[in-house]
Amino acid sequence: MAASTRRVVRAATLATSWRGGWLRCAAEAPTRRPAPRCRGSVACVADAGGALAGSARFGRRRASSTARGASGADVGGDDATTPEGARGRGRHTVHWYNLRSIPYAAAWDLQQRAVAARRADPTLPDIVLCVEHPPVYTLGRGGSVDNLCFPFDPADASVGAEERGGADVFRVERGGEVTYHGPGQLVAYPILSLGHEPPRGAMRKSLHWYVHAIEEVVIRTVGAYGLAAGRVEGLRGVWVGDAKIGAVGMAVSSWVTYHGLAINVDVDLSAFARIVPCGIEDRAVCRLADLVSPAPTLDEVRGRAAEAFAGVFDVDVEVAAGLPPEFGGRVSVSGRPRRGGSGGGAAGGGGAAAARRG
Repeated sequence: MAASTRRVVRAATLATSWRGGWLRCAAEAPTRRPAPRCRGSVACVADAGGALAGSARFGRRRASSTARGASGADVGGDDATTPEGARGRGRHTVHWYNLRSIPYAAAWDLQQRAVAARRADPTLPDIVLCVEHPPVYTLGRGGSVDNLCFPFDPADASVGAEERGGADVFRVERGGEVTYHGPGQLVAYPILSLGHEPPRGAMRKSLHWYVHAIEEVVIRTVGAYGLAAGRVEGLRGVWVGDAKIGAVGMAVSSWVTYHGLAINVDVDLSAFARIVPCGIEDRAVCRLADLVSPAPTLDEVRGRAAEAFAGVFDVDVEVAAGLPPEFGGRVSVSGRPRRGGSGGGAAGGGGAAAARRG
């Protein structure tokens, strides 16, 4: 049996058996907790398409020292005891934009433009682009095509299209291996200036700290549903038991971050059977919809993620729909990432560092 065929069988078996295991335990799934109430005012704003959507402000609060799956030291780095170790530096607001479903290439372009703008003007606010993607597979900067369980030719997008369900394949500049994005998955791209002086909130000029902080956002978001989410030594990402529920992978250009995190809410897990997720052959993936009853909506999880982000980064988070004003309400796909090639360069140049997605 060819190696690629063995990987397909192995991945499909893992996905099927794991989902079956969780579905058999559905009666024991945790009861969903009530959604958190937003502190502060709630307003209505128009998104890029003219629709009205709620806008909420999440204030900073002292985080629990028993955040599921990680200690404060894991998040704060060597000299911090909690993610709020940098309190007292002045209030800072991060703008969280819910963009709904947009193509991966469009989101990638928005990130590139946002990073370039912040490198040119450090006074621009920090933002998070929260999206959902049509089916797409992405390879990190060091990702191996051996972890694709379908025929693939970077010069011909039609090769393997049927086997991968018509999903696009992109190689981008984040760290890590191959992963899948699709409907029912929350994806968030923080565009943050870690090198800002004075520091903003709990932010640090440390890639190690930042990766742990993003993982902590996922841990707290998933943990809000009564699940014991955490890290696995030697592996990136967030896990419930032996299955991955959240992936992280980012790049940094001149200490401005991009790419970010993904949380499996109600995503089609069979799509992961077409790859070796994050290059890890002996682990499965899971999703909130199979672990929590009743299953949470993507909108609800977005709210919990924004609140978790506010706590971990010790900032205020303003949530709105539509695009940041700097984009003029327009989404462009110019400068799209190269499909399966060597990957695009760092946004705006300056030498990007990549952190592993896993």
